[in-house]
Amino acid sequence: LNHPIEICYGTNNLNTGNIITLGDNIGKITVIGLEIPWWTLNGASSSLEATAANYQADNRISFIQNLDDIGMPYNCEGWAQSCGTESFDIVNDGNAVAMNDYFLFDLFALDNYWHNIIIIDDDMVFRHFISTCEPTFPNVSTLQESIEEILFEMDYIIGDINYDGVLNILDVVFLANGILDGTYDWYSDINQDQIINIQDIILLVNLILT
Repeated sequence: LNHPIEICYGTNNLNTGNIITLGDNIGKITVIGLEIPWWTLNGASSSLEATAANYQADNRISFIQNLDDIGMPYNCEGWAQSCGTESFDIVNDGNAVAMNDYFLFDLFALDNYWHNIIIIDDDMVFRHFISTCEPTFPNVSTLQESIEEILFEMDYIIGDINYDGVLNILDVVFLANGILDGTYDWYSDINQDQIINIQDIILLVNLILT
């Protein structure tokens, strides 16, 4: 988490030259685009830009794009101008600070190839990858669905079974109905033991009373 990563071209050319780490984003969702200048499949860049623009005012999400092999043929500024990256910083982990180690690429080299968009949740847990190596490019709706899923979990109140933002008897009713129906969802599993039963009702009642 403390590995140094340089901002080689900041949003609106701000922050350029600053050093950041993934650990700086603890408590936020981190969305990372991985690109190399000679890679012709740059669907990740356009998808990341469109999605970042949609969430530009939401400080719970950090968008960055990593660019390695700079100068083949684009440098950071050239990439920004060619691919449209107005809503996030471009970073480079293959610089003098990071000792040319391709940290982010290697960190997310899953299934023997690099995925182009990585999503990490607010607890720094890897959650999703989207790859332009798949038959279809990643799209804005796919990215937004993944982000919204994590945002929902961040805002979720434990025990709020009906998602109305309040803990009350209605949540007990919803939980009891779920037990009777034999359905399972993790929102109802208050003690996270993979079973919905009377223990969850007891815990929920205690949450309501406290």
